[in-house]
Amino acid sequence: MVGTIRMEILCGIRDPIKFQNLRKRLQAFPDRPLDIKVFETAANFFNLCRSKGIQGSNNDFIICACSVLWKIPVLTKDRDFARYAKILPIELAKPRVMKTHPREIAKFSQPLSPSSLLQGAPPFESPLVCVGNTRSPSQRKNGI
Repeated sequence: MVGTIRMEILCGIRDPIKFQNLRKRLQAFPDRPLDIKVFETAANFFNLCRSKGIQGSNNDFIICACSVLWKIPVLTKDRDFARYAKILPIELAKPRVMKTHPREIAKFSQPLSPSSLLQGAPPFESPLVCVGNTRSPSQRKNGI
C-alpha cells in the first residue's frame, strides 16, 4: 500500500474508535516506498492534466504515477480517475461480475487479508493500487 492511499482511506473518519480499528486493520498492508521517479512523474501528470483543463489533487497524481510506473491498475470509486484516464496512461481496474450461487458469495463477505489477495481470492481482474474515495456521502457524514 502507498502511504498516500492509507491517508486517503483514514481521512474523514471522525469516530476515534472506528479510526483506530481501521488503522490497525490497514497495518496488515506494508507501505511501498516512493522514489523520486514517482514524484517527478506525478508532477508531469499534474501539469499535463492541468494543460488540458483537468484539475486534481497531488495525492491523486501520486497514485496515477505509481499505477503507471509499477504497471498496476487503479481500483477506485473516485470519478476523478476516469477523467485522468482520458489524458494519462492509467488503467482502471474493473470488479468482476460474479455468477455464482449466493452461498458461494458468502466466501467474499469476509474481510480480505494480504495473504488472500496474493492467493487470488478477491473478486477483481487485477491487482489494485488505490481504493480512493470509497465511502458513500452518508458514510462520510456519519464518520464511517
